[in-house]
Amino acid sequence: MVAGPLMPWETRQRLHRAAQRRTHFELLEFVPDPVPLIERADRIIAMGGYNTVCEVLSFEKPALIVPRVTEPEQGIRARRMQELGLLDVLHPDDLSPQALTAWLARDPGSPPPTRGRVDLGGLTRIPGLLAELLGVPKGVPQTAGSAAAEVASA
Repeated sequence: MVAGPLMPWETRQRLHRAAQRRTHFELLEFVPDPVPLIERADRIIAMGGYNTVCEVLSFEKPALIVPRVTEPEQGIRARRMQELGLLDVLHPDDLSPQALTAWLARDPGSPPPTRGRVDLGGLTRIPGLLAELLGVPKGVPQTAGSAAAEVASA
């Protein structure tokens, strides 16, 4: 488990004590690159930040998202991905050891493929979207730098 910087100190201390009593449980304060952990995981339970959801979807693994209700876009994003059948959502008010245990105990089946259903290649599409926004005719070669320069001069 990765606690992250926003986990309350009391909760973190309680989890540290629990981790010391269990051989298959490790609590990490911070991970600079979560990708290796996600690669090794069978399932993922995470909050609903933009980067987290994109990373989770890119690995096409069963995921449970618990969005922060103080950040409305997390709930909107999570619900939309749930509507597409790409992940499960648990409202923070319903978060409990029992709810997590129930989710982990059920057979997730094969995760639905994300590719083709969600475009995860936004970075490569930015030059074209900028060119469209600026009204640059199709067929005129654009690079990210030239499109950005046109935006800056507009």
